[in-house]
Amino acid sequence: MAASLTPAPPQQQQVSFDAELTNLIDLALRFVRELAEPATTAAAESANASSSHCSSPSPPYNPASFRAAIKNGANVLSHNATKLSLIAPEKSADTPKIISEMQTAVLHITAVISSVPPHLGTSLQSEIRAKTTSLLFDVAALANRFLSVPRTLDAGAAGVGYMSSTSLVWKACEVLEEMSMTNGEAAAKKVASRVELVQDAIDEVQETLEGGAGGANEDEGWGELVGGNGDEDDDDLGSAEMTPVEKELATKCLTIMKAAKLLLRKTSRTLPTDANASSAVAARDVEEERGRMQDELARLADQTSRHVDDLVACIEPGIPVSELADAAGLLAGTCSDVVSLAKALADDDEQAAKWLDMCGAQVTKVLEEILSRRTVR
Repeated sequence: MAASLTPAPPQQQQVSFDAELTNLIDLALRFVRELAEPATTAAAESANASSSHCSSPSPPYNPASFRAAIKNGANVLSHNATKLSLIAPEKSADTPKIISEMQTAVLHITAVISSVPPHLGTSLQSEIRAKTTSLLFDVAALANRFLSVPRTLDAGAAGVGYMSSTSLVWKACEVLEEMSMTNGEAAAKKVASRVELVQDAIDEVQETLEGGAGGANEDEGWGELVGGNGDEDDDDLGSAEMTPVEKELATKCLTIMKAAKLLLRKTSRTLPTDANASSAVAARDVEEERGRMQDELARLADQTSRHVDDLVACIEPGIPVSELADAAGLLAGTCSDVVSLAKALADDDEQAAKWLDMCGAQVTKVLEEILSRRTVR
């Protein structure tokens, strides 16, 4: 008589599921830890040298191929995350197969991002690593929901259900597909984010100059807070107003801030074009130098935003003129650095170089006017 196949007991089946899920969690978290380590050109060259003994050299980095490979891995991972959320709660026999396919997708994605040469630039590396790390942690969190005894991964996500965890994986996959493919593109995103911050600062100063904030009739409850009744001649901060001379100085500072915003916006729009113009057969030292300049522009954009904030802090009734002049000088100096670097990246674009020179000259002119008023009362 033929022996019949007996399904595994529920307890044994759960142990098997737990083992598969644990492997997926451990794999994702291992890569999370590895991605936390900075990518170095030396490490990449060492890895390539080791592999060259048994395989042909890696082809040059191709942004289009990279995007296609990432999209393929993200689609597979997202699709299987959906299937896992549907069948794992029922302890389906297909669960281990789905988990295995998710592991393969994780390995594929991490292999693809590891193929990006570090010498292309740190802006691209940091964006790729940050977004991949977010995806891998969401994958680990999803798998963790189905363990018989979930592990402690993130206290902030402890109350999230498995359907919510699935949607996080979907979103992370979409973000990964849309991430930058070149260092110029990644640097441009960083610069663009600072444009928004500078615009916020500009709006704040304009509101102050127009009397919309901090004016005599808008103490926002300060009088009640300090116990005044509004009729007393005390040190009510809401009653202070700028003098005409102070407003003139603030307006000149506003001009420099607007010029800084225009510079950053121009840079954010030209950086991706610069990156895409790079030939796939460009010399290694050329790629590395352009990547360095793109990263430096991203750093200068951050510095510009901070100098703008410092300048805004000086623009209030009773302007500390010497401090304001120093802050304006620092911002103008950073603008000058942005102009020089942007011109270097513009190569033979005479129109762009002319615009940059004009903007830089205007900043210098206004700064000189501010410095000449250090003794203002």
